[in-house]
Amino acid sequence: MVSEVGESSISAQRKDGRQEALLHSPTFQTGPKDPPQYGAQYRQDALWKGGNEALPPMWQQFKTSSDGESRYQDDTLVMVSWNRPLPGVRLDHPGDLVVPGWEWHISPLGRSYFVNHNTRTTSWKKPKPERPAGSLMPE
Repeated sequence: MVSEVGESSISAQRKDGRQEALLHSPTFQTGPKDPPQYGAQYRQDALWKGGNEALPPMWQQFKTSSDGESRYQDDTLVMVSWNRPLPGVRLDHPGDLVVPGWEWHISPLGRSYFVNHNTRTTSWKKPKPERPAGSLMPE
């Protein structure tokens, strides 16, 4: 379940007691049971500690010895991305997930999820290719 928490006219109280306007900063919160709804992958802000400046929990950055380029790994799924894990950034390259029509994104709380453009749904589970009927039958 995703709920919009911020709007351009909302104000927040700072620690020093002064009011501060939040301009055009919608924040989407994701419950632990449900991934963000379809379409939300394009309009989220990082809610983990450190925000956009830090890596999400359970992620690490490393450089390859072959080209020195940075890669990012989600330790919970053991998946690697060339793109820095930020909400709104697609983490896979087309064709990487084997299943056509799917994309890999990250929730505002730092958890990987997958977007199915064929059915316009989202899932926490990595997509697996479907086996054709009869593929388990010996020849």
